[in-house]
Amino acid sequence: MAPSLKGKVALITGATSGIGKACAIALAAEGCYVSITGRNTEALKEVTKLCYDAGLPEGKVFAVDGDVAKQDDCKKIVDSTVEYFKKLDILINNAGILVLGGIESTSMEDYDRQMDINVKSVFVLTKLALPHILETKGNIINVSSVCGIRSIQECKSPDIHRQAGISEENYQKMLDYTKKMYPLGRVGEVEDLTKAVIYLASEDSSFVTGVTLPIDGGMILQCPR
Repeated sequence: MAPSLKGKVALITGATSGIGKACAIALAAEGCYVSITGRNTEALKEVTKLCYDAGLPEGKVFAVDGDVAKQDDCKKIVDSTVEYFKKLDILINNAGILVLGGIESTSMEDYDRQMDINVKSVFVLTKLALPHILETKGNIINVSSVCGIRSIQECKSPDIHRQAGISEENYQKMLDYTKKMYPLGRVGEVEDLTKAVIYLASEDSSFVTGVTLPIDGGMILQCPR
């Protein structure tokens, strides 16, 4: 357990599945109090239970439903978290969606929603959380894709593809194909990322700021495919 995380408060967006869910559980296991948010209230209940199962005391998990594409919801998420815990140490901007298809098939509605969730919400939530983060001398962690660093044909981020509506058969085919794209020869697991999040959220990273940390099995080191 990282002693510096015990009793701190982390707000995680997109916490109902995938990386966000794994981060919430991993931080809970470190003794970090968590505020989890997402649009699926039933999934929030499930993650709440898993965070308690990871060892948090009763009352140290706060679940707030909301859509980060809406500025009013962003304000509700931050304000209610601070009201509940009386502070905020860590903001993890993790919520994200994927719209399948290229520019020919993507509608402006799809484009706007993807930008609102993947880009604008990061700015809005950071702006709202910043006064509280500065007060606690805390950390902000933004979770993104390798495609944010480098354009890659058929960019792979398996779990988000599932949520975008890919069939289970094509999902499995994609996983098999993806293994060939990574120099390490395997698909990344959520635990690969949560370990880095714990480091970045803790005081062990106190002299680390403004960095981009690829956790991609070496994928961006290769020539485009």
